[in-house]
Amino acid sequence: MSAYDKTNEQLLVEIHLLDKALAAALDKNKEIENILRAHKQNEESFWQSKERLDLALCAANEGLWDLEVSTGQLFFSPHWAKMLGFNSEQVPRSIDEWKALIFPGDLDRVIQALNEHLQGALPYYSCEYRIRSGSGAWVWVLGHGRVVSRGHDGKPARLIGMTQDISARKQADELIRKLSQAIEFSGQSTMITDNNGFIEYVNPAFTTITGYDAEEVIGQTPRLLNSGNQDAAFYESMWHTIKSGYVWCSKVIDKRKDGSYFPAILKRV
Repeated sequence: MSAYDKTNEQLLVEIHLLDKALAAALDKNKEIENILRAHKQNEESFWQSKERLDLALCAANEGLWDLEVSTGQLFFSPHWAKMLGFNSEQVPRSIDEWKALIFPGDLDRVIQALNEHLQGALPYYSCEYRIRSGSGAWVWVLGHGRVVSRGHDGKPARLIGMTQDISARKQADELIRKLSQAIEFSGQSTMITDNNGFIEYVNPAFTTITGYDAEEVIGQTPRLLNSGNQDAAFYESMWHTIKSGYVWCSKVIDKRKDGSYFPAILKRV
């Protein structure tokens, strides 16, 4: 074989090796492209899921928090900060900074609930407390969460949860409490019935005026006070007015437990 032929044969071998290397490189590129495409899809899916979570938390008026137990470092979501009126510099970044914002009268109760969960006495952490907002006002919130990971020693490593603004509910509860006290201590007899007319509640003034204890009338109807001075048409008109959504008021003669009669101004809403 001439030197020329050997050179050509060597070139053919090298070309063949280059073709194989090129083919392998193209396959590798396709593999990389598939990995990148999958990564991009996963990334898009992650951000879509995060966006849905953010929208859900915003709709529920809840903020996310994440506690690294060993270091005490805390992360709060942007909605948590917005919900409580904090700017980025005011947001606490450690458990100690967070504790400093809690109403002093609530702090021991909050820490006790948190520790009981971390120690395994409770399946999750949940506590209502007041926290100082960015404006300086006290805001009622519900904090709840649970341990999501543990270290090699089995001790809690990470705790994730939510904080919800419950100020409106607390205000409603307080209003109901005040109204209940007003009815309970009112000098006017008050009776509450269900939609079918069965008595659910009477106040102490009802007992004083009628002689009936609450236990005697709960589950009964107001007919037990019927003296017979009002006819069926009277009560039919009364219930028609009430069920139509109007307030009904009239003078009546009712009968006490001892059988005596007494005049009353009956108002039903």
